[in-house]
Amino acid sequence: ETVALMWGDIDLDRSIITVKRAAAWVNGRPKIKGIKGKDGKQGKDAERSIPIPPPLLPKLVDASKTRNGLYVFSPAESNGMMTKTNVVRMWRSFKRALDIDMGAQLYRNKITKSVVSADLVPYCLRHTYATDLFTMGVDLKTAQYLMGHSNIKTTANIYTHFTDKNLDHAAAVIFNYYNPDAGTESAK
Repeated sequence: ETVALMWGDIDLDRSIITVKRAAAWVNGRPKIKGIKGKDGKQGKDAERSIPIPPPLLPKLVDASKTRNGLYVFSPAESNGMMTKTNVVRMWRSFKRALDIDMGAQLYRNKITKSVVSADLVPYCLRHTYATDLFTMGVDLKTAQYLMGHSNIKTTANIYTHFTDKNLDHAAAVIFNYYNPDAGTESAK
């Protein structure tokens, strides 16, 4: 969906991204395809609006000022969609920067000891997003919509992961329920 994301799909004033299409790889080249709706079929009813997280909004505003073409993510040498090779290169660059920021050991600008998991791939970000929604208290039905899943079980059982923050949040909710006069005080 990000490869096919166009600037016209982003409403910076309302902080909304509308997902209208996706890309499929055919011989390493992107080909536009529709997204599936709740019924598993493609079409206009499959479009969904996603709130832009506040930390991302200023980055999109800045990028919109210097955009080159229709697509949000375009290769440097053109204004079209990114090829599979472009995406792989961009991910490697991102992963290297992340690894260095997280404390990887370098020798002559080469990473000699990585701290980022070797199996970290772009698709992992979907799991992170779903888990973050869960941790923030977004209900499962809304998370299903935001993720674009036709089956709520996919959202609940595959993408959403329990974390210590979830336990802390549950403890605070339980504490506040039984101690309504405590205000916003959290469990200790």
